[in-house]
Amino acid sequence: MKEGKFLREGDSARKWYLVIKKDSQREYTNNGKDYIKYKIEFLDDCTYKATVTGKSDGKNAIRIGDIITNKIIETDHQFIKISSQYFNKTDEIILEKIE
Repeated sequence: MKEGKFLREGDSARKWYLVIKKDSQREYTNNGKDYIKYKIEFLDDCTYKATVTGKSDGKNAIRIGDIITNKIIETDHQFIKISSQYFNKTDEIILEKIE
C-alpha cells in the first residue's frame, strides 16, 4: 500500500486522485490538470509526513513547505483508511487502490 494510484471514496478520478511512488506523492485535481507534489517520509510502518514541494494551482490554500501528517488507521483489501492532520485539524478519508 506504500505505492500506487488511489481514489478518494465517493470521488471520480476526474475530480481527485493520488499517486504514491517511493518517496513522493502527487494529488491530482481538475481532471489531472492541477497537482500538489509532496516529498514523503515514513516515520514508522503506518505514519508518514508529506511536505509540499510544488503545486500548479495558485488558488489552493496549501503552500510550499506545509506539512501534512498521515496515519494509516485500517486496511481492507484494496481500501485504506487514513487520518490526515494539517492546518490544526484532522480528517479521516478512505482511499481505494486502483493501480
